[in-house]
Amino acid sequence: MRISPGDLGWMAAIIDAKGAVIRKHNAKRRTPQIVLRVDTKDRRIARRLSLLTGTSPEIKEAMGPSDFLRRGCKEHCPESHIHVDQEPSWQMPETTRWAITGAAAAVILMNLAPYMITYQDYEGDVNLALMNLVTSGQGSGMVRSSVNRLADLGWQIPRKIELKLRLTSTP
Repeated sequence: MRISPGDLGWMAAIIDAKGAVIRKHNAKRRTPQIVLRVDTKDRRIARRLSLLTGTSPEIKEAMGPSDFLRRGCKEHCPESHIHVDQEPSWQMPETTRWAITGAAAAVILMNLAPYMITYQDYEGDVNLALMNLVTSGQGSGMVRSSVNRLADLGWQIPRKIELKLRLTSTP
């Protein structure tokens, strides 16, 4: 099985329009972790992204503004505290997040590159993921697992990643 050009084009358009990369700096990690993600109000988009990548979407419930519109008061009140504005009649809608990290994100972005108009915005993150690719020791099992999952789903594993993982594989 192989991911079709139609799937690649659709996914590239979604990443172009709604994609973002964040870099997580976890104290337990030696290097920053890249996270490619899409937040959307349309659950069908996140579901299809998840189906194509073997991941699970994360649903964020709708919330009122008091959940996120809090302002710390330091200027006109005698004691420091948090102001919560009166609850307006609107709320943030439910959103769904699709995310993929590290080597798997690099595999996805490298496959989508010919279809994307914003790939150059992600190129530094792809290079960071390749540079920090864990090929042996702690964490290498997860890298291999995520790359194998994508290969089983029909993603083309870029030669750069394949060679790095093969060089340190155990018989």
